[in-house]
Amino acid sequence: MFSSLMKNGRLQVLLFLCCLLFVLACLLFAQPGPRRWTASVNMENLKDDEGFETKVSKEIFYQPSSSEKNFSEPILTNVSDLTQLLRERLALPNDALKITHKGACEGHETDVQPCSKEGCPALSAKPLEKRIKDLVLSPQFQLNDDQLRNILRVVRDVPETDIIIATASSSNHFKEMQAMFKALHSTVYPKLTNFTVVVFDIGLKKRQRKLTEKYCRCRVLTFPFKLFPPHVRELHCYGWKAIMIRGLITKARKLLIWQDTSIRWTDEFLSVFHRAMVFGQQFLESMHGARLTSHTLPQMFAYMGEESCQYFAYRETQCGFQVLKHDPLVIQAILNPWTRCALEQSCMCPVVPESVIRCSKSVSSFEPRCHRFDQSAMSIILSKLYAADRYRFAVPEYSNKNPKYVSIKRGDRLDDYFSRDGSLQ
Repeated sequence: MFSSLMKNGRLQVLLFLCCLLFVLACLLFAQPGPRRWTASVNMENLKDDEGFETKVSKEIFYQPSSSEKNFSEPILTNVSDLTQLLRERLALPNDALKITHKGACEGHETDVQPCSKEGCPALSAKPLEKRIKDLVLSPQFQLNDDQLRNILRVVRDVPETDIIIATASSSNHFKEMQAMFKALHSTVYPKLTNFTVVVFDIGLKKRQRKLTEKYCRCRVLTFPFKLFPPHVRELHCYGWKAIMIRGLITKARKLLIWQDTSIRWTDEFLSVFHRAMVFGQQFLESMHGARLTSHTLPQMFAYMGEESCQYFAYRETQCGFQVLKHDPLVIQAILNPWTRCALEQSCMCPVVPESVIRCSKSVSSFEPRCHRFDQSAMSIILSKLYAADRYRFAVPEYSNKNPKYVSIKRGDRLDDYFSRDGSLQ
């Protein structure tokens, strides 16, 4: 009888082990369900004190592609949700001043003022969902796995923080960068917490880099041009800027601020940050800006599948200043198309840049008089997405002569700020 019990006990143990092995096998080899990220407006540290509506009615869900699982980089799976987010943004109360054009193009053949080209359908007539589909699903606007992987390698040493402020400099902008940091140290640094400032070295001299690392109170990174197509190495094509911004947005939990070394903030800069948290982004557009088509080559319109005549009514936007929320609409409908264009020479830099970087003083029969590269591409994308409502996402009351929030001061330079004790405080 004892022997029989032993046999039964062994059998029970054997059955238990078999069941355990079966459960483990199921856990190991079963297909995992999709991971989910949620994106919603978080105003905990950037509260809106300007009276803007901040409510967003629904969360947007994502799942990662195979190349992004190690980077926590969101990919939108539902175009209708993204369309709804755009619809809600367009319906928010907004105090931005609408920027208008002069009317019909007849009589404006020899100037660069925005105007309506006869016979061209208005961009505003395109349904919101169609705009989203064109920007998110069109093959010429999508980043493939290898491109995205290399973009994320650019920022692997950048820590995640709520706010990231970024710029890039070569040796000829070193003095301008010193003036920028003097302004940042005195105006911006004292008012922010949980932020990182990043400088991309795109051609600094060794001594300039050492001084920057010592005095800037920032992270200095070398941009890895070798990871990208040869035209990106051409600084005057400006493709590197879109790549940097697309990578950095993954490390900014709330806001990414890009500023060229010529950008200067006023004491009221937090109002722009608040607006970006509500509307998703802030950019600069001048009331006196030139017609987009007069500063954009036809090859760029062709790459994007656009008729240039639809863009005669829009001014170019500034691309040396951007405040971007870590946001599905910003990433999927703006930064991805912009970055893909930057990676394609036929889009961003279809000709030798030196031949088109200077704008001709003469204007003839609506022909482009120069090309603005990254600025042209971003202006097209923002017009395509927002159409006549583009002004809603621009910094209000922008004037470079009497700046309320921010200004562009090209030529503002300092020779020795990075050798003064003040920059270390």
